[in-house]
Amino acid sequence: DIELKKKGDSLLFCLTDNGIGMGKDTLIHYFFKAGASFRKSESWLKDFTKEGDVKVERTGRFGVGVLAAFLLGSKIMVRTKNINQEYGLTFETELSSGQIELNKTECPIGTYMEITLNDKVVKSIEDSSPNNLNWFTTGNTSVVCDVLKNTSKGS
Repeated sequence: DIELKKKGDSLLFCLTDNGIGMGKDTLIHYFFKAGASFRKSESWLKDFTKEGDVKVERTGRFGVGVLAAFLLGSKIMVRTKNINQEYGLTFETELSSGQIELNKTECPIGTYMEITLNDKVVKSIEDSSPNNLNWFTTGNTSVVCDVLKNTSKGS
């Protein structure tokens, strides 16, 4: 699911993915590295294939991970739990941060991300009609746009 939320003076782009989630190695070696493909790793092949057949439908394709988030804003928060892990991981970071600290957390399997949108992106959203924001969705994805009525234009 994709949702836009107002938090103080900020507008957040929130993404909930109920897939297999990410563990520490996936975050470090794939999510944080543009162009890296987890699907080609030994770990993925061991956990998600059986006798050469794939047990998980293909989702991510381009390995853009955290880089894509920073195109929308300079601050992100991620909470994720891999299907094979007993605990989840969370972190917050900004584009200018030197290091990222991963912390254990309780959360459902999958990944949740909040991106604090930059002013240019917020303006683009404010200038768009809600129908224009649905161009990237599939039948099972919902976009919640009610918050747009409460952005800085009228408040």
